[in-house]
Amino acid sequence: MDRSNRMQPAQVGASPPSPRLPELERLEQELAVARQRLDAQLHHTPLAVVELDCESRIIRWAGEAERLFGWSAAELLGRVIFDLTWVHEGDRESVGEMIGGMRGGRLRHARDTIRHHRKDGGIVHCAWYSSAIADTSGRTTSIQALLLDVTDRAESGEALRQARSAEEALRHQVAMNQFYLDTVQTL
Repeated sequence: MDRSNRMQPAQVGASPPSPRLPELERLEQELAVARQRLDAQLHHTPLAVVELDCESRIIRWAGEAERLFGWSAAELLGRVIFDLTWVHEGDRESVGEMIGGMRGGRLRHARDTIRHHRKDGGIVHCAWYSSAIADTSGRTTSIQALLLDVTDRAESGEALRQARSAEEALRHQVAMNQFYLDTVQTL
């Protein structure tokens, strides 16, 4: 018996493949180009680019991050920043508050200057320019930070404070010496 002409039972829930809408294809292509541009910018910026997920794990380590801090992306991706020595112990609390505020939705943007340990043991001061990245419901999904090395500025500021303090101490000593000389001369 010839079964080739028999009707096959319909598959439940199956529908014929729909042709891709040209508009959808165009939008996907524009999105791909935009992502490529953003990735190129983030990887070639003179700033360190660090992105954290909601659990404070590093999910992006790009730009000048490796040059500035000494660690490669392979060494840090997936690691929780507070499990590392990267953030200076004196700044961990303020970093935790900033991340907590962004994660909790109280902050959408933040700027702070944070000290970091380099892999070689040195200290680097960085201005953090952070933004909370949110999903369509407004829930923070990650925190992206652009870090600018301000070590020279911080060290210059400290040297200036020390010079002013030394100048004030010297002025005080000169005044005391003058008082002593005035007192001795009047005797």
